[in-house]
Amino acid sequence: MQIVTSQTHNKYSIKKSNINTEKDNFGISFCSDNFVIYTGTDKNNKRRLDTDFYIGYLDASGNIINSKKLSGQVNSKFSEIDAAFSKDFKTVYFTRKTNYRRNKTHYELFKADVITPGYWTNIKKIWFNDKDYSVKHPTISTDGKFLYFASNMPGGYGGFDLYKSIIFDDGKLGKPKNLGKRFNTVVDDTTPFISDDNTLYYASNGRAGYGGLDIYAVNLNDKSNPYNLGKPINSKGDDFYYVEKYDENRGHFVSNRDDKKGKNKNYYFEIINRKKRKNNNAIPFSEKDRKRSYSKTKKIKTKKEIAKERKEILGY
Repeated sequence: MQIVTSQTHNKYSIKKSNINTEKDNFGISFCSDNFVIYTGTDKNNKRRLDTDFYIGYLDASGNIINSKKLSGQVNSKFSEIDAAFSKDFKTVYFTRKTNYRRNKTHYELFKADVITPGYWTNIKKIWFNDKDYSVKHPTISTDGKFLYFASNMPGGYGGFDLYKSIIFDDGKLGKPKNLGKRFNTVVDDTTPFISDDNTLYYASNGRAGYGGLDIYAVNLNDKSNPYNLGKPINSKGDDFYYVEKYDENRGHFVSNRDDKKGKNKNYYFEIINRKKRKNNNAIPFSEKDRKRSYSKTKKIKTKKEIAKERKEILGY
């Protein structure tokens, strides 16, 4: 089977993140201009294998520094896996392992209110979780109207499929809808992320690739098919959890490519030669927010303002 890549292949410069530990590290999500939420394990507790949420600061290169564990009740006795924030950063959806039955891992989605990026409250399960299947890996559409996620609920094409659910004005979620065979395969399709140019990135092991899970992209503005991101993003190992800041040409992903024990590690990257779309129909926020976000006159935070924000969120 031939690997299908983009005709305008981006060139990536990738490096290992300094947040990696000897154990597994998972997904990263942007929770403000300069901060990210990620999942990792406690370096000082070698016996504990479960992952918790941490918040970290993005330096000029895109690496994550000055990390600390989230406070409050969000981190549980089980593993927290990944998160997705609404466009106003007031609401977060996240994945949690909820129990271990017959050696099978079970995942559920939760919703919480964001007081600060590092403190969440009013944590509730979403209504379509079920004990007989898993729901995980949330991401939110560029217009903020849909929650995308992965699930192995009945009626799919096989393994984990990609779904979406409408987010009503009152915050309630509609009935999940399978994205269909354009996106899903007979194996696993998972870890979706939607960039500000309305490109859906996700991992799949059901298409022609380099080995294990590979990361694919598909333009949601048209009816084109998914394409493989190619090397060096993809490898012989598992590659997944792709996220990016479209306007900065930087992002992160997870891979077990270089770990002898098969542990998942975080990588950060820069896109060297990206050609941005001329006909972009995606509206990242509202039209007013879009103009403010991409305006040439957008105010850039000073070093003093950034340092103040970092101290307020991280405490130092």
